[in-house]
Amino acid sequence: MMGTEEDKGLIPKCCEGVFERIQDIANGSDEYTALQQAGSETEWKVEACFLEIYNQHIKDLLYELADPAVQGQFDKDNLKMRNIPGQGPVVSGLTSVEVTSWEECQAIISVGMKNRVVAATKMNDASSRSHAIFRLTLTQTTTLKPAKQWEKPKRMHRISTINLVDLAGSERIKKSGAEGQRQKEAAAITVSYTHLTLPTKRIV
Repeated sequence: MMGTEEDKGLIPKCCEGVFERIQDIANGSDEYTALQQAGSETEWKVEACFLEIYNQHIKDLLYELADPAVQGQFDKDNLKMRNIPGQGPVVSGLTSVEVTSWEECQAIISVGMKNRVVAATKMNDASSRSHAIFRLTLTQTTTLKPAKQWEKPKRMHRISTINLVDLAGSERIKKSGAEGQRQKEAAAITVSYTHLTLPTKRIV
């Protein structure tokens, strides 16, 4: 999902594509050109979050980038998730960072990857021991100029969320030689994959 510098994975490619698309729209090279010619103004805001699910606990991978005034209010290694009607699952205390370019987004990903739990096993020198979710929240604000002078400008907001998931490596305990903490991690990963099959089977 992450790939390498020479061969980018799906997550970096998706993020890069988002900013390329925004740039294309800003340059008037698509269907938004008509709106822009009609006198509207469009702005975009992109925010990034990065978390991992390790041993059934939610960990903030961007905690070090959080506002110092907020740090310490939440347990960064055991955040709580709740479901808000009309909004969906929300992780309380998760750090959100505004990014304005692919380069900034790439730096955010690098910070998160350094904080992610990996370990060497007999099957993989750098096996990911957690599931990771990189989330981009895009807010598009379009201001329409009024048709008449006494009318106020109208503002429209559209919010979209992209969740990019990098699942932990699934390895058999006997083949990987997992013991102690590694064995506990492998068991948690197996349980999470079991839960993942439930909604998958319902969809199929």
